[in-house]
Amino acid sequence: MRSLLRPTALASHVVVLAVVVALASLGQWQFQRLEERREQNQRLEQRAGAPAVDVAELASGGPVDDDALEYRRVTATGTYLADEELLLEGRELRGQSGRDSFVPLELDDGTLVLVRRGWVPRELGPPPLADAVPPSGEVTVEGYLERSVPQPGFGPRNPVDGQLTILQVPDVDRIARQLPGPTFPMIVRLTAQDPPPVRSEAVAARGLDALPVVYPEEPFDEGSHLSYALQWYSFAVLALIAYGAYWFKRLREERAVPPTGTPPAAGAADPPPAPVGSGQPPL
Repeated sequence: MRSLLRPTALASHVVVLAVVVALASLGQWQFQRLEERREQNQRLEQRAGAPAVDVAELASGGPVDDDALEYRRVTATGTYLADEELLLEGRELRGQSGRDSFVPLELDDGTLVLVRRGWVPRELGPPPLADAVPPSGEVTVEGYLERSVPQPGFGPRNPVDGQLTILQVPDVDRIARQLPGPTFPMIVRLTAQDPPPVRSEAVAARGLDALPVVYPEEPFDEGSHLSYALQWYSFAVLALIAYGAYWFKRLREERAVPPTGTPPAAGAADPPPAPVGSGQPPL
C-alpha cells in the first residue's frame, strides 16, 4: 500500500481515472446521439407515411418551417427551367463517380421549386446536359422535402459571386440569387415524375438507363453511434486493465527484491575455515 500511496503514484491514479471517465463519457454521449437519431427517424418515418401535400399550398401558407417539413411527402406541378440546371459535385451511385442534377420547377404562380432530379455520370460535362434534358411542358413531380445546406465554415464552398453552374453544397439562398423568380426555401428530392425521363439514343448506346437516375429510397439508418459507443467503453475498460496490470507487475517485482542491509536469515551457518596447509587462504 505504501507504493500505491506515494505522491507520484497518486498523480498517475488521478490521470488514469480522468482518462477513463473521459472515455466513458464519450461512450455515453454516443448512446445519447443514438437515442436522438432513433427519435428523429421515427418522426421522419411518420412524415414519409403521411399523404403527400402540394408544394404550392406550402409556398402560399406563410413562413416555411423546414424543421417541421423535412422529409414531408410532396407533389409539385409546373414547368422545368432547363437552362437553369445546376450540378452538385461529389455524388456516387453504385461505385461510379457523378453529380446530382438540380433544376428549378416553375409553379403556376411563378414560385420556383428546386428539384433534385437524380444522379448523372460526371463525364457528361457542364450543364445544361444534352443527355439528361428534363421534359418540356407541364410536369408533375413527387418526392420529399430536404433542407437547404448552408455554406460550411471550411472545406469546399460555393463561390460568393458569379453565376453558379457547379455546386459544392445545395444552398438554396445562394442559388435563389441567380434564379428569375421567388424560390421555395426547401429542396424537393424527386422519387417519381410524370412524364418520366426519356432515354436518349446516346445514353442507350452507352448502356445507361434514362438520366438522371433517381436514387432508390433507403430505410432510415441509425448511423455508427452504437459501434462508436461500444468502442469508447472498450477503450475505458482496456485502460483500467492495462493500468491494473502495470501495478500488479510493479508490486510483485518490489516484493521479490530484498531491501538493502537486510541481515542474514537466522540459523544460517558461517562457511567452514580452510584446512591448515591446504594452500588456500582463509576465507
